[in-house]
Amino acid sequence: MTLPLLPPISSNAALTIFTHRSFRSSEFNNDNLGDGDRLAFLGKRVLCMVVADIHFKKRPMLHDDRLEIELEISLSEDAYEQWVTQYEMREKFTCPPDLRGELLTARETIRLFNAYVGALYVEQGYPSVQAWIRFLVDQNPDSLTSETPYHEMGNPPPPVSPPPPVPHDTLLPAVTTKSAFLSLFNQTAAQRSQKIKWNALQSGPDHALIWTVDCLVEGITRASERGGCATGTACNGLGQRRDGFIRNVVGMMDIESM
Repeated sequence: MTLPLLPPISSNAALTIFTHRSFRSSEFNNDNLGDGDRLAFLGKRVLCMVVADIHFKKRPMLHDDRLEIELEISLSEDAYEQWVTQYEMREKFTCPPDLRGELLTARETIRLFNAYVGALYVEQGYPSVQAWIRFLVDQNPDSLTSETPYHEMGNPPPPVSPPPPVPHDTLLPAVTTKSAFLSLFNQTAAQRSQKIKWNALQSGPDHALIWTVDCLVEGITRASERGGCATGTACNGLGQRRDGFIRNVVGMMDIESM
């Protein structure tokens, strides 16, 4: 089964989802999202609603007993395992080496995917989640009613109010801060339908962790940065520290050449 591209979410949401709870502190919680467990709580319910809605709109109509069966099949542990594996979500996850085995459990697999659904729902709304999940549970567009939004297979759903495209030869507005630069970077990539992947790797002992952050655009490494926590600290500000590395990486990139 070929899956559509993983819909993009903000770098802050990605850091929230793909960071193990053992690395979190009160400083790391995102002001808008909270933590990955909150997103998983929301995503579980949104996903169930979306899948139920998809099967409800199938034609010919399914009776209630069949709807229950289809819902159970669509949200089975095997389905979650396939989605997380094909989207390489575990590879994006940062956690202590001795805890990586937890990611293979059904509980963590389901939690990870639900958290991504929750983040997408918060940032882009129900239509974007529906357009993505539809192709995960039913790749036959003729089986659904015409009121269901249709997006071309393999492309992420557009935002509800898409910004106008930015021509490659158009000068981008000046950006004075790395935080603003990061927002512009994400916006430009979305406008150009370019896939962004962050690789954040850690090394060294817990009291002196070293982070290496690479930014890949369409599979090509565009920039990277390496740094660590201050000696003698417990890295309580790890989330903010790593987020700062990402902003530094983006700040080194030439958006015009993306």
